[in-house]
Amino acid sequence: MNQIGSSQIFSRRYDEASNTLNKALLKANEALNKDALETTASNFYLSIYFEETGEPFKALEIHQKVLDQRRTILGDNHLLVAKSYRAIGDTYLYGLRDFVRAKDFYNKSCDIREKLIDGLDAELMLTYNTLSICYRNLEDYESALFFGRRAIDICEKLPGDNTRRITNFYNNLGNIFNLTKKYNKAIDFYHRAIDLAIERFGKDYFQLVYYYDNLGATHKEYGEKFDHPDSVILRKEHLGKALSYFKKALIINQQYDYSDISPSYYNLGWAYAGLNNFEEAKFYYDLCLEERLKQNYDQISIADVYHDLGQLYQKFDSLNIGLKYYQKAIQTVVEGFDSKTLYENPEIDSSKFHPSLFRFVLSKAKILHSLYKKVKDSNYLKESLNTYLVLDEINDITRNSLIHENSKLFLEAYYDADFEEILDISYQLYEIHRDDQFLETFFKFLEKSKYIVLLESLLKAREFGNLNVPDSIVQNSSDLTVKMAYLYQQRNELMNLNEVDQSKLQELDSQMVEVARLQEQSRDFMFENYPGYYNIKYDSVTFTLDEVQTNFIDENTMILEYFWGSNDVFVLKIKKDFTELIRIPNSEELRVKVQQYLNLFSSEVNIRDLEAFKHFSNLANDIYLALVDPAISGEISNINKKQKLVIVPDGPLSTLSFESLLVKPTTDSMVNYKNLNYLIKDFEVTYAYSTTLQFTSGNQEMRESTTNKVLAFSYSDEETMRSKSDMRDNLEEIPGSIKEIRAISNIVDGEFYFGSSATKKIFKEKARDFNVIHLALHGITDQRNPFNSRLVFRNSSEENDYLYTYELYNLNIGSKLVVLSACESGLGKDYAGEGLYSIARGFAYSGCPSMIMSLWKVNDQRTSELMTYLYENLVTGKSAGTSLKDAKLEYLAKADEFSSHPINWASFVVLGENSPLVIDSKNSISKVLIISFVFGGVLLLMFIGIGRLKKK
Repeated sequence: MNQIGSSQIFSRRYDEASNTLNKALLKANEALNKDALETTASNFYLSIYFEETGEPFKALEIHQKVLDQRRTILGDNHLLVAKSYRAIGDTYLYGLRDFVRAKDFYNKSCDIREKLIDGLDAELMLTYNTLSICYRNLEDYESALFFGRRAIDICEKLPGDNTRRITNFYNNLGNIFNLTKKYNKAIDFYHRAIDLAIERFGKDYFQLVYYYDNLGATHKEYGEKFDHPDSVILRKEHLGKALSYFKKALIINQQYDYSDISPSYYNLGWAYAGLNNFEEAKFYYDLCLEERLKQNYDQISIADVYHDLGQLYQKFDSLNIGLKYYQKAIQTVVEGFDSKTLYENPEIDSSKFHPSLFRFVLSKAKILHSLYKKVKDSNYLKESLNTYLVLDEINDITRNSLIHENSKLFLEAYYDADFEEILDISYQLYEIHRDDQFLETFFKFLEKSKYIVLLESLLKAREFGNLNVPDSIVQNSSDLTVKMAYLYQQRNELMNLNEVDQSKLQELDSQMVEVARLQEQSRDFMFENYPGYYNIKYDSVTFTLDEVQTNFIDENTMILEYFWGSNDVFVLKIKKDFTELIRIPNSEELRVKVQQYLNLFSSEVNIRDLEAFKHFSNLANDIYLALVDPAISGEISNINKKQKLVIVPDGPLSTLSFESLLVKPTTDSMVNYKNLNYLIKDFEVTYAYSTTLQFTSGNQEMRESTTNKVLAFSYSDEETMRSKSDMRDNLEEIPGSIKEIRAISNIVDGEFYFGSSATKKIFKEKARDFNVIHLALHGITDQRNPFNSRLVFRNSSEENDYLYTYELYNLNIGSKLVVLSACESGLGKDYAGEGLYSIARGFAYSGCPSMIMSLWKVNDQRTSELMTYLYENLVTGKSAGTSLKDAKLEYLAKADEFSSHPINWASFVVLGENSPLVIDSKNSISKVLIISFVFGGVLLLMFIGIGRLKKK
């Protein structure tokens, strides 16, 4: 009966299938143990029935029951267990579009089948293909290609006619190559699919519609890359081919009565728009719209056509008509939004909106900005900014409902929002009206531009570790979001019907309210128990400028927050009672000078060469005059030596040591780095990821350290001479690290580990108990994958043991300060909006509010000297910023004219909080004993003297 029920499902006779399978299940339960294999088979096909009839959650519930039964009866390594894993993967993939969960179950299925089957396996082939689809949608294209090719390898060797499968597999590889912009390879695989399909099934084979459409889309995207005047011929060639293939797809599509022809109309409109043929593009877009309205298409697909019509009119400078179509797209997807004017924006209901709304609102914001540029009416500028504020609201809702922790949809949306344009609009409105509300808006989006990459680091770390949050809790949150997305989709489909079943609508709304309640409950639980995770994932609220000035800045502190755009560099200067917004043209000359300056700090620098000295001096002063002087020129003459400068860098400025810039150029005719007018001589300079993060205490869930002592690690355990260089860029002994840690141990109290005893295991055991952690180790940064960056410990067998960045996200450190005396510990992949994305980030998440780290390769001997001076200051109760400034100035005072080059002292910077520290001095106990002894002796002498006086 199970087989009969199965065939009824696949022939779509669902009522009969339900009847048959329930009878089979009843008989199996009566005749057999309820956990018998026949019972599990009936349940298995029942779950497929629920999946096919649009009830994926019921299907999952039964699938899980079947899986548990099969594992109990058959053990973990059995083909039926593998079959269950694959079936669950199918439900997540096709029923819920949950690619992460699908991937996990497909991998489990593959693991079993690979162990049990030596030869060709059709089931394994199909699982490889679905794995490839999952990885493609998760944008892990390398894995997608790997599994896609494995599926093809098996398919090509299987006996029988597998043309339908292999052409689909070729098409999948073409899609992957297209997404990775490898257009020629994509075109090759589409042609393979097309040629094989025509050879086997003829030129009217329906699947060719999809292959031609994909091939046409690839040619269109490829052609649009050639936008230079010299490449007009190549552009037209590819766009012409795109049009040709779209027409072939249309001809085949028209031969099948049951097929949907609107995608072919849409593609032709898209192609003609690329060829700047307005009339033909409009004609096919209108046909597509007419077809979709007639067939009661879902709102998103209809809105897509309105949106593309808007783009078409905008392209031909009919901006008001384009705006009208964008507004129509927004009205189509927002239930109940019936705007009276083109400028009105909808109120966003978090339970009833689709992420595609983002695209439509973004296009509206941009076209309003274009209207301002065209007619210079600042009202358009205001409306553009108001629309961007709605966009920001959508972003916050989307972020709170990420289906998966490694979802990139939200991040891509934020990048597409074009922060530079938003900041430019806010700046222009502030310049026109001098209204502080526009300054506040500028600050809000400036902070958001920093925040987004912090969120990206959290999501990326999630792929490696659990961030101290149990997987079950994260998964529960993810499952609720998947369920809400599914219910929303069901509601959308119901609303598209001519006659809406009100009872079903009421039931769906009731379910959505319940899921929303559970989501809120889940977020509350996160807030109470894992606030660090909650603050990054859910709470993007930034301080206002007024709050920063009132609550966090004293009279001696100045913040310079930068935004490095493609056209402009914005600088927001914040003081206790004053704010200034500065725009600096980001010229090619400025970009070249910044890069040249950064290139100076390498191991190849010749510190004795006069021309190199003059080049450094000129660059350091030019960059100061371009990026710093416009903000602080009035401050230097009234300088208070206690003045603190907090730099919030961006883009390439993230690896720039601002304190090494020169306030004035040199007048020396001889090399003399010692007497240059460095910015550090006027300001205590520290750095921050963002202004908001600078004044929050980091991860609130982290515990306080239990002692005011220092935990320190030295990579080496004997002072051997380095074989090549004294730069910490090779994994050789670091003799200076021994001297460094020994010097520190003479200044402060704590625990100090050298060489083979300086292990990762000891670090992880003890890190939470010390106020300061000092790591004199090798640091290795991976520019391509920052989460592969690592600190190098030793282990008991004196081999290297790596502490990777992603591991730091899973630690619970209570230290107030971490000193990373390791080369390039601050460097990481330079992401627009945040910059320092690295090992230091991991320490920040793990609970450490303040770090001292290096921006370039560190000289072993010089570092040892600088660290000694640093701790001599820290132990007196100074902040990290003050201590490091004083250490650098002391180094400069003692160095000669050559060794005072900034490469030797400017690498180390303070990132994060800058409060005074309490560290136990090494001699604090002995000092107390000496003072007590002296004081006691004085008292004794006094008593003796008093006694003698009494006798007299």
